[in-house]
Formats: sequence, structure tokens, C-alpha cells
Amino acid sequence: DSSAMALLWLKRILEFTVTVFEEIAAVREVPAPGRAGDARRQYSRELSDCVNAGYWRHLAPHHNQIFRHLASLVLAVVPPLAEFVGNLGHSTLASLRPELRRWCTAARVPLQGLDQFLRKERLEK
Repeated sequence: DSSAMALLWLKRILEFTVTVFEEIAAVREVPAPGRAGDARRQYSRELSDCVNAGYWRHLAPHHNQIFRHLASLVLAVVPPLAEFVGNLGHSTLASLRPELRRWCTAARVPLQGLDQFLRKERLEK
């Protein structure tokens, strides 16, 4: 049934998003090499690392080899973390981190309900 498959993929994409946001929230700022007072920000991990972690954990197991290869090409053009943070209207990751954590917490309730329904209907293992 197409509705059930849509719910299944919705759940997987929500799990992926939660993982990406948790990975980003765990990233730490590291001192930038160079002159004292340099305002450039560097991070312990990049956005591509966070997105890859979410993809390989939640989506890749359900994709065939061709689709995984295509996904790796798309994941190669993920913007830098600093750009992503700025695009979300924040000047620092520290100011974005609480929002990411709130979003992840709020997403767990519908994810739990979706997971229970899909397991009950034997659509997810």
C-alpha cells in the first residue's frame, strides 16, 4: 500500500534528520590556526560527516548499490558546517545547538508512534 510505504519512508527520513541534528549538536568548535583574534570558525567535524552518519545509519540499508552510489555523489556537495549554521540564522553553532536539541526531542514523540504502528503492521523490523 502506497500510504504505508510513505509512512515508512517518512519515519526513516525523520530518523535520519534526528541523527544529523544530534551529530551537529555534538560537534565542537576548535581553535583556528593562524593569527590571534582570527574570527574564522573551525569544527571538530563537518556537516558532510554528520549527514553521512545519518545516511548510512538510516537510509543506506534500504537502498540498493546504485542508489547508495548516487547518494554518495550528492553527499559530496554538502555545504560547510559554518555556512549551514549561518543559513539557519545563527552566527555560531553554540547558538544553534539548543534549537537542534529541542527539535530532536520534539521529533521523538511522532517517531515513536510511527515506529509502533509500522512494527505492529509488520512493515518495519
